[in-house]
Amino acid sequence: MKNKTFLFLSVIVLLYSCENSSSKKYQNKIYLESEQIDFGNIKHSKKVNFKLNIINGTNKLDSVIAISKSCGCTQVKQNRIILPANSERSLDLIYNPNKDSGKIKKTIILRTSNESMLIYRFKAFVKKK
Repeated sequence: MKNKTFLFLSVIVLLYSCENSSSKKYQNKIYLESEQIDFGNIKHSKKVNFKLNIINGTNKLDSVIAISKSCGCTQVKQNRIILPANSERSLDLIYNPNKDSGKIKKTIILRTSNESMLIYRFKAFVKKK
């Protein structure tokens, strides 16, 4: 009976430690839910609306104070985002592929008031017709 109890407790401790180790990955950081997306094949005449989820995993208030884009084809709907402690906010973006064709790669860089830099990339294949 002691062996079964010991085995049971060992499994519980192991599972708990695995769960905690994965959640510690982003603890006390500001990060993006996803760092890249592939839109696949898109038409050059069709705008793509998408959201970028930003997570503040810290105990401190932060904000996105600057947004840099690799080109003018990407629009940001809001210029500043307040990130309360331990929260998630969305940044709404629009990609207009009307001047692009073929394989594209674009980058968006967010800078926070606590000097974090978050880099988001998206790619697609833009079809002219």
